[in-house]
Amino acid sequence: MKITNLRLLRHGTTARAEALVSWEDSPRPPFELYFETDQRGSEDLSPEAEAFFAACVVHAAERGERRILLEGALCPRLAEGATAAIALLRKWFGSPRRPIAIEPTGGFRVLEPRKPARPAFFLTCGVDSLHLLGTNRLRYPRGHPASFADCISVEGYIRVEGSESDWYERALGVIEPAAARADLSLIPVRTNLWKLDPDLELIGDKTLGSALASTVHLFRRRWTDVTIASGRDIASEMPRGTHPMIDPLYSSSAVDIHREMSPVTRFERLRAVSGYRPGLESLVVCQWYPPPPYLNCGRCEKCVRTMTCLLALGLESEAIHFPRQEIRPEMIRAVPVGPHEYRYWAEAIPALAEKGRRDLVAVIREKIAEARRVEEWHQNADWKGWLRRLDRRYLRGRLLRLSRRLRRSERA
Repeated sequence: MKITNLRLLRHGTTARAEALVSWEDSPRPPFELYFETDQRGSEDLSPEAEAFFAACVVHAAERGERRILLEGALCPRLAEGATAAIALLRKWFGSPRRPIAIEPTGGFRVLEPRKPARPAFFLTCGVDSLHLLGTNRLRYPRGHPASFADCISVEGYIRVEGSESDWYERALGVIEPAAARADLSLIPVRTNLWKLDPDLELIGDKTLGSALASTVHLFRRRWTDVTIASGRDIASEMPRGTHPMIDPLYSSSAVDIHREMSPVTRFERLRAVSGYRPGLESLVVCQWYPPPPYLNCGRCEKCVRTMTCLLALGLESEAIHFPRQEIRPEMIRAVPVGPHEYRYWAEAIPALAEKGRRDLVAVIREKIAEARRVEEWHQNADWKGWLRRLDRRYLRGRLLRLSRRLRRSERA
């Protein structure tokens, strides 16, 4: 892969950092990768080699590229960290199958962090980022080197850029006042990074941390460290694309990237957010991007789970961006609950039982039992599990896909 023609373009109050990404070993067309911000971040945006390298390195390794030829100089700390991250992903998931050569045309150079320190974090107004903000404000007085000065909102690293949905603009209508109430400067960023490789499984399992890091490195003149909120308590962490062992590896000598390591569970965070500023009136969790008037659809797994937990806590009236509807067993039965989600649901059972909602408790227990059966299958405890591991590591799932095709043909 070649990353060339790094440049900064300005149009009025908007600034855009761009680079040309060209595949060498994968049959893919060249791709113009960009990151764009408005007047709030335009003065500090810079087309840093570290940003485009972080955005592309895991994708390149995953798709079999033998090298990354990068125009300009690169921080050696980030190069070493990305190599370690790829090795860890290989240990967890079986691929990428080999290291990737890193070839900056300007060699390697150490970066100096800005002074004084200025920390930031990613704010989505989800449960986790609101909880991270609330705990930071409780722990550190304003002006302390660890007190958040800025928050970052990114559009386009998961959802396809160019969608006709106005969901993100409407979400900013909640994120902006939430940031203002917490005395934060908001830096919004739009990118088409999603289009680099629009595979949601790849993004979730392997590239989410590097995608977030890429945005951070564009603003090394503004920030000294940036924190990513965790979606799980530390005891429940599992291998995936954003993880306490992965995210810090994408730091540079100028900017440290932190991953929150909190013992507080998701259910406990939801309760705590109610007492923080800006609170549950800013809560946005949906990833289905529903049309107006709501920002949370009220039908996807994440929405139904959050609404159920709010009901269990007696806080449903505070979360104003959800549809007003009664939580019924059929709603829970209709959503998929997998091995990654069932522990969240289990936390709500005692509080729901106290409220006399045995109907909801019963269906949640059904969904948990189903998810555990799937989890046991993935734990690979028998010879079939050994075969699945072998298939994932060396055949990249081809054996499983062949088996499914054969079963379908037999039924036909």
